Parts: sequence; C-alpha cells; structure tokens
Amino acid sequence: MEWLSEENGPEISHFARAYEEQRAWRPLDELGLRDMGVHGIGAAWTPLGARPLTLIDVKALDQIFEMRLIPPDTPSEFAESLLPAQFLSHRLQERLGRIFPVGESVVLPSGPPEPLWRSPIGWRLSDRRKKPGMHRIRCYKKRIRGTPGFSVKRLGSGGNEVRGFLTARHVAACGAGCIVERQTGPFHWEPAGVVRIPEEDCGGEMCEHCYSGYDVAVVDSDQPLGYLNGKGIVDLPAALHSPIQVRMFGAISGISTGMICGALMEYGDNPPWRNSWILIPSGIAANGDSGAPVILEEGGHALGVMVGGHRMPNSPTIAAFYVQDLSCIEREVLRPQNAWVHHR
Repeated sequence: MEWLSEENGPEISHFARAYEEQRAWRPLDELGLRDMGVHGIGAAWTPLGARPLTLIDVKALDQIFEMRLIPPDTPSEFAESLLPAQFLSHRLQERLGRIFPVGESVVLPSGPPEPLWRSPIGWRLSDRRKKPGMHRIRCYKKRIRGTPGFSVKRLGSGGNEVRGFLTARHVAACGAGCIVERQTGPFHWEPAGVVRIPEEDCGGEMCEHCYSGYDVAVVDSDQPLGYLNGKGIVDLPAALHSPIQVRMFGAISGISTGMICGALMEYGDNPPWRNSWILIPSGIAANGDSGAPVILEEGGHALGVMVGGHRMPNSPTIAAFYVQDLSCIEREVLRPQNAWVHHR
C-alpha cells in the first residue's frame, strides 16, 4: 500500500504527506481527533475519484439526517453511504483542515473498529458444517479462535529456515510462546505451532513495543496450514481508481469474494491499526475469520490479512471489514525480524 505515490493524485498524496509529518505514535490522539469522534483516516473510492476519508462516530456529526442503516453490498451503495464533510462540526472541520482540504473529503459514519475473533463461549451448529476454506485455529490458553493466513518462513537462531504461517495478533492472544491449536473434529483440537513473532512477551497485551500498528503474529509450524501463494505480493496505491475484486479464505466463511472500496492509513484504538483496505459486502466474513488471507480475484496476487471491521450505527451488522496490507506487513514487521512471506 503506497500512500505517497503520485498515482494517488494530489489530494491523497498531499494529505498523506501532511499526516505523516504530524504523526507520532498515535496521530489521531496527537491531533486531538480521537476525542472528537474520529475512528480513522484514509481514502475512499467514489465515482468522481478517490477522496480523503474520515471514519467518524455518528454522535460527532453536526446534523440530524436519515441514515442508511443497510450495509453496502456493492461499490455504488458504498459510495452512497459516504457523506460530505459539511456534516462535521465546524471545530472538527477546522482540525481536519490542517491535513487535507475538507471540502474535497468524504465521511463514513461507523461504530468503533473491532477484531473478528470468535469467543470460546458457546458452540453453534453451523460451526460443525465445515465450508471449503482454511483450517480453524485457536489460542490454547484463551481459546480465542481465528484463521491461519499466508505461509511464511523465518531464519532461526542457527540460521536455518523455519516454516510457519501468519495469523492475527489478537488470535495468538498470549504473545510470544503462545501455543496455537488447530481443529481436527467438532470438539477436538491438536497442537499446531508456537508464536515466535512478536518476540516480546507482553502478557498478551497488544502494546506499543510489540505491536507497531499491525495486528499480525507469526506461528512456527511444521504443518501445512498456511496459504501458499504462487503469484507474489501486490503493492497498490492507496487511492483506488476503481473498486478491486478480491477473494478471502476464511475458517468460518469459507471461500468468498468481495470488493475493496477504500483504504485506511490509521484507525481504531488501544493501540491503533495501520494501513488497511476497506472490504465489502457485509456477508463476506464472520467472527472467527481473523487472520484469513485475501488475494486479488484477477491474477491471484496476495493483498492482505483479515483483521476486523466496523458496524453500522445503531445496528448489530458489520458493515465493512479491514484487511491489513501484506506488502506493509512484510516490509515493516517481517523483514526487520528476518521473516518473509513464502511463495511457491
């Protein structure tokens, strides 16, 4: 995901450059935006081209209006759900104006971003009907369930190559040394591997030291659980000229297709996520699909890792999902720790 590329156009590249210049560990806090109801900052596709995007809590909007509560199923419906910046308070418009032209931006009302992990409490009958997709995994200690992602390799302490797979950091919930299990029957689980990245053991808390804005962990495993991609990683400009069709391989939802309609530079809290794609429709994923690999439908290149989503205001339905960009993950998380995505 490239934010400073000239392909993004002047509005997005200027906004990204200004935002990076002011970015400390938590830009939304540093600029005072989070306290004003901003959940995230990014870029959205519209029929008129990419526009700076503010992900905003509905309570922060300055006007009362009839909100479309139906989650968008198509790119055109996604574009219709975007509001002009005039719906923001004057104070918030002034603050956002420090990093991009507010008049050219759009607003997406949302609830707070949340991870797609599945609680260990309860067991649904639908869980027993395995759909084609990825294996189901869980943290041995906390029983949080998720999906194995792309196959990875890393250099061990002796210089040898160690195989494993990516998953979401919040699935490998106990941090370094966490034992991850895979499901082999309706109520049966077996050891699948051990978390090695992040290397620090922070008691399962996603702190600033080990998190760096990316909700990913590397699990060492000699079992072929990771998705072995044969086309390499795609590195796209953040501002989309048109929606992009993708395919996801989830442990719960199976193989499903959707559309990328935008990107988020930073969003969420405690701590924030970074560099993610906005994916629709609402039915493409479910709790338990965290960590799932996402690839381009055309060409099959690896795009990212499913981590979370947000709900519509006043609605239990997850309206859109977040896919952390794999090129950024490899560049900023894996390579510095002598690991990389393994291709055929």
